[in-house]
Amino acid sequence: MMDGVEDVTTTEQLAVLLRALRRRHARSQNDKELTVREIAAKSGYAVGRVSEYLSGVTLPPTDRFDVLIGILGATAKEQAALATARDRVEETRRRPRTTAPMQLPPDVHGFVGREDVLAAISGSIVVVSGPAGIGKTALAVRWAHRVADRFPDGVLYLELQDAERPAAALLRGLDVNLPDEPDERVSLLRTTLARRRVLVVLDNARDAAQVLPLLPGAGRSAVVVTSRDAMNDLVVKYGAQRFVLDVLPWEDVVQLLKNLTKAPEDLLRAFRTMWPHAAHVEHGCVEVFEALLAAAEREGDHVIQVQALAQLGAAHNHARRFAKALDLLERARDQYAEVEDHAGRGAVMASLGISYAGLGRHDEALAITYKALALHRSIDEKTALRRTLLQLGNLHLDQGRTTEAAPFLLEARDVLGQSSP
Repeated sequence: MMDGVEDVTTTEQLAVLLRALRRRHARSQNDKELTVREIAAKSGYAVGRVSEYLSGVTLPPTDRFDVLIGILGATAKEQAALATARDRVEETRRRPRTTAPMQLPPDVHGFVGREDVLAAISGSIVVVSGPAGIGKTALAVRWAHRVADRFPDGVLYLELQDAERPAAALLRGLDVNLPDEPDERVSLLRTTLARRRVLVVLDNARDAAQVLPLLPGAGRSAVVVTSRDAMNDLVVKYGAQRFVLDVLPWEDVVQLLKNLTKAPEDLLRAFRTMWPHAAHVEHGCVEVFEALLAAAEREGDHVIQVQALAQLGAAHNHARRFAKALDLLERARDQYAEVEDHAGRGAVMASLGISYAGLGRHDEALAITYKALALHRSIDEKTALRRTLLQLGNLHLDQGRTTEAAPFLLEARDVLGQSSP
């Protein structure tokens, strides 16, 4: 008796057994497996129809199924068990499906902006790319929650960074028995997605090669991929719709941070992610940075403490409370000694440089920003490097030193070109 025949409930599972029969028949005859054309010739059925039976796309009618398993060498006992399995599949298909997978993580608290992108997503294959921390996953999850009801057969979510056998993980999510061979899993996944209407969110993909085996070949399923990679192969060869995310406009950043002030841990997490891609929040957000400072002090996050102090100093300077502003900046400089990692030191220095420039202390601003530039060069962080180069150029321009400003502004332009996808 064939293993697993009593558990068959889908056409995909039935097709796995048919293919196993074909392999066993070839071994018993010491010959190659029968091709689809050979089976079609023996049965009198169309080649395309036989292919659909063996791949699980179509459930064979009872009479055709009996002929098929006879050609593939099933014993009389196996023929009876397989016929029962085939009838079970048909009965299961007649029953309305009561449950469908819904694997999405919770929608992101405090999500703001990106409405233009959310409204524009329409492709069956969508790529959301951009640097780390820019909000790719948040956007993909937000959109998936909005459209989940368009996919009656479920929504799958898979974090590809940690997935060892992604095709198997997706098949399990679809409640499909797994074939033994990896190639068969890929084929079965494509067949299943072609037959159903499923939304698949593939998060943190390494490159197009990792994603290609997981894409449906046809049908009404859709796939959203997030990645730092531009996924050019998916765009050029498969017509994927791509959105490259940039930093949020500052009015959206401000709203996001304000939304999170009542959840300090979320605020701290968001700011850690966001800061490498940002310059500084507008001066009116005192409540944001007070909440941020309190959260950073509780968790001992010296980088965020310095940034919060610097921004509070800038806010007080904007309100013409100069003594308070200078006191906060001096506290920030003292706290800077506790920052250990180079990336954090670079971000902190850039923040302090902006704040000192706002106080009119240009010599201190220049000295600090030059240090930030050296650190950003050493860690090869293009976004931060470009921002610091622009900052130095603008500091020189503010003092009327056009000749000194030009090299920094030109290099910032070149760095932008290098970092474009």
